[in-house]
Amino acid sequence: MAKAGNELRFSLGDIVISLNPASINSCRLYNNSYRRFVTKEKADINLKIIERLYDNQIQEEAFFDVSGTWSISKQGDLRILRTTSATAVFDKVFTSGSIYLDDRDSNDGYNFPLEYPLGEILMINLLSKGKGIILHSCGVSYKNKGFLFVGSSGAGKSTIAKLWKDKEGVDILNDDRIIVRKDKQGFWMYGTPWYGDVKACSSGKVPLEKIFFLRHAAENSLKALKEIEAVSRLFVCSFPPFWDKQGTDFTLDFCGCLAGAVSCHDFGFLPDQSSLDFIDSCP
Repeated sequence: MAKAGNELRFSLGDIVISLNPASINSCRLYNNSYRRFVTKEKADINLKIIERLYDNQIQEEAFFDVSGTWSISKQGDLRILRTTSATAVFDKVFTSGSIYLDDRDSNDGYNFPLEYPLGEILMINLLSKGKGIILHSCGVSYKNKGFLFVGSSGAGKSTIAKLWKDKEGVDILNDDRIIVRKDKQGFWMYGTPWYGDVKACSSGKVPLEKIFFLRHAAENSLKALKEIEAVSRLFVCSFPPFWDKQGTDFTLDFCGCLAGAVSCHDFGFLPDQSSLDFIDSCP
C-alpha cells in the first residue's frame, strides 16, 4: 500500500486526495474499489480523519438535502457535507478539510471515510471548480482510444459493459460513472471507484475519441448528433452541483466544449457482439 508516513493517497481523475491518518482505513481499503486508485503522487487535496462526531453549535445554511442520504450546507467559508456515516467539513474550494466519522461498525471499526456517497460528492464539487465533470456512462479503452457510452439508468450501460468484457485488449474504466477532463492535448476520460451492476472499474485513463448515447434498438445504427442536442444529452447525464450556481454553469459550459470537440452519436444497439463489431467497422 502506498503511504507517506501515516498518510494514504488516491488519484481520481489525476486529482490526488490525501487521508491522514490512514491507519483506521487500512483494513477496509482492500475490501473496496478505492484500492485500485492508491498512489504515491503529491497530494492536491488534504483531508484529516477524526474519530469522533462533529460537534457544531453554530447555525448552518442548508444548500441541498437528499433526504435520508446526504446533505450539504455552509457556515461562512466552510462547506459541510453530511452522510449517514460521516460529516465532512471543507474550505469553500474543497482543497482541504476534515472528515468526522459518525458511524462505527461494531465488528471492524469505522467505515472507509470516502465510502459512497462522500467521495463522489467531493469529486463533483472539486471538478466543478474548472476541472471537469462526471458523466453517467460506461467508459472503455480500446486500442488506446476512449469510447464513452452515455445514458441514464436503463439505457444499456451494463449491457454494453458486459459485451466489452468479452473482447480482447479492452480496459473498462467504469460501467456507470466516468470522469472527463480537458488539457492542451484534448479531452481525457478516467475510471472511477463508483461502479454499477457489472462492478467494472479501473484507475486507467485514455484520450476520448467518440461519444455514443445509448438506446436499445431492433438493429444496430449510428446517427451523428447536432451539437445542441449533444450538449443537452450530456448535461442530463452529468452530475452538476445544483447547490452551486457557478459550478453548475461550468458543468453546462464544459458539456458545450465537449460536444463541440468530440464526435457524438445516437447509438441504437443490439445486446450482442454484433454491436461492438458495428462500432469497430465505422470510421
